[in-house]
Amino acid sequence: MVVFDSPATATNVLVANRSSQPPVLSAASDRTHAQRDYLRSLREELRRINEEGKTNHTIKYIGGVPSIVPSTGVSRDVPGFSKNGGPLPR
Repeated sequence: MVVFDSPATATNVLVANRSSQPPVLSAASDRTHAQRDYLRSLREELRRINEEGKTNHTIKYIGGVPSIVPSTGVSRDVPGFSKNGGPLPR
């Protein structure tokens, strides 16, 4: 987390970052306690799902709201398959 000494400094940094290609920094708005608690509960639920052996789920933001959804493609640790699920070229 970064805290600037004034709103003007923060604005200047964000404007400079937006003009660089690709942007150097990733910025997001502050989350409320309820939003942080909800994301924490999703992470705990995802951990339980993974412990049950169902490793094909992830947290994805849909319309700005985090949700647990099935992963697309095949896991990277499956030998012989590419990230998109197809066989690797020989």
